[in-house]
Amino acid sequence: MKKHISIILLLNLMIVLLFPGSSFAAINAEKAVKDAEVAGNALRAVSVYSGKGKPVSPDKQIANANAKLKVAKGTVGKLPAKQKQTFSKRLNAIAQNITIGTNFSNAIKRGETISVIRNKGDQATTVVNAVTAYNTLTKELINVSIFEKVTPAASRTNLTNYYLKPAQATVQKLAPVVQANSLVNQLNMQLNPLTDSEDLAKTYKAMVIQYSSVTQAALKKELSGKIIAVENRIPLELVSGSLLQILEFESKLRNLDSEVQPRKSSPVVPSLFQEITTTISSNLFVPTERVILQNRLKTIMSKLVIQPKELKDLLTQKAIEKGIPPEIVKGIVLTENAKMTQFQANGEVFKSLDGGFGIMQVTPMSEKDNSFDWDFVKYDLHANIDAGLSVLLEKWNKAGKLYPLINKQNKLVLEDWYFALWAYNGLSNFNDPSNPNAKEKVYQEKVYKNIEDYVGVTPSFITSTELKVNNIDGWPSFTEKINYVTKSSTMSSQMHKEGTQLVLKKKARFRTAPSTSGTPTELLAGTKIQIVKRVEDVGLANFFSWYLVKLPNGKQGYIASVNLY
Repeated sequence: MKKHISIILLLNLMIVLLFPGSSFAAINAEKAVKDAEVAGNALRAVSVYSGKGKPVSPDKQIANANAKLKVAKGTVGKLPAKQKQTFSKRLNAIAQNITIGTNFSNAIKRGETISVIRNKGDQATTVVNAVTAYNTLTKELINVSIFEKVTPAASRTNLTNYYLKPAQATVQKLAPVVQANSLVNQLNMQLNPLTDSEDLAKTYKAMVIQYSSVTQAALKKELSGKIIAVENRIPLELVSGSLLQILEFESKLRNLDSEVQPRKSSPVVPSLFQEITTTISSNLFVPTERVILQNRLKTIMSKLVIQPKELKDLLTQKAIEKGIPPEIVKGIVLTENAKMTQFQANGEVFKSLDGGFGIMQVTPMSEKDNSFDWDFVKYDLHANIDAGLSVLLEKWNKAGKLYPLINKQNKLVLEDWYFALWAYNGLSNFNDPSNPNAKEKVYQEKVYKNIEDYVGVTPSFITSTELKVNNIDGWPSFTEKINYVTKSSTMSSQMHKEGTQLVLKKKARFRTAPSTSGTPTELLAGTKIQIVKRVEDVGLANFFSWYLVKLPNGKQGYIASVNLY
């Protein structure tokens, strides 16, 4: 130990001899300043935010740099004035790095405070909580100069985008709630004592406009209750002129909102929609108000819209419940209703030229046809699909009686639905491919072609030369031949249940997500797989299903049902 100390003293002595201006105090100062510079540079390096992930405050680095700078200043302070000057710029640079780090940290801490309030505003389920969050958040956003002190500019921009812009968006989202609630209170004050009809109309109209901009379901419900309560307080003798018009308008909007439910319209919706649209376009509202009201109307009607993924999943589920291959049902929908439309923009059912309704184009046989509740079939998407599948099964059950059997008449085989498909569109000679007067491409062949194009499998079907059909008064008779055999028998691959064990008959593309994008790996024929679950993708380009599958090694991924035929 003594030997080690002696060596250090000797080295220090050599430094003093070699650099006469040096001293032990200067050497210690150089080391302390160097340590502080390292800490300051490290602090500056972490005092940046790239915009990815959550910002992290460099508290430990700030504490370390401050501690090192304090030591450096203490050691430099012991030097003669001339020697102190040699360290001043370096100490200032360290202090500047600490300031940069401190400003960065302060901005993050302020941002976190703002985020807590913002979250309360976003999660508010009562008007009182929404108003409180709005007022508090508005005050917090008045002075955010700490963010302007952050350098470099990229970090300042990224922190602003992470903390301030979402908070500002929340304020904008809560503003209509606050203003609508304030106008409800103002109306109550105007009614006690009574004011004139026109003053009430102005306040009520402003309230309706603000209420129409509210997007939060729970807050809209509470505000609606408050609005109805204040409406009930308005004396009948004051309900005239523009006040009467706006009261009736709001009542119609409210009625429309109750009539339109997810995937369900009603017979009164189209007329209500038209009346509301006409009123919005009238002189009752100025252009900016019309935009707000049109958006409210659009939001109400959007409940009728079904996204492709949801629709395909619904078709698949309902088909499986009925024991029908989803490929057949999807092929029918693609043939009957290529735009996948149940409702028109005004809530009226989509109707074809030949009187078919909705997604499945279910058609009454006559005006007295009571086989279904037709309003239900027209204005409820689920009921429309159910009705279509019932009709299809009815046609299937007539095989061997009204028209021939295909193969062994197995429901799971795509080819075996040929005559049921023919009958679904109408058992007429227009769908008889052997008839010279038939359509250019008969219905059942269109369905199979859509299955080929969108599902990815090509079932075989009976050719015109194979068919033995007698046309009697425009209607086909099949008595000449009542059983047909197709070249192939394609089993549905979209009906596999969770837990099913399968062996691939051919190569399959194995993907990380249920999508054709990205680069797949390849599974060889003979690979064992286990079905985990079935899903549909988001677009309308493909109508095959996807399966999340598990391999023997435990790895999971997705393959398309087209790989399982």
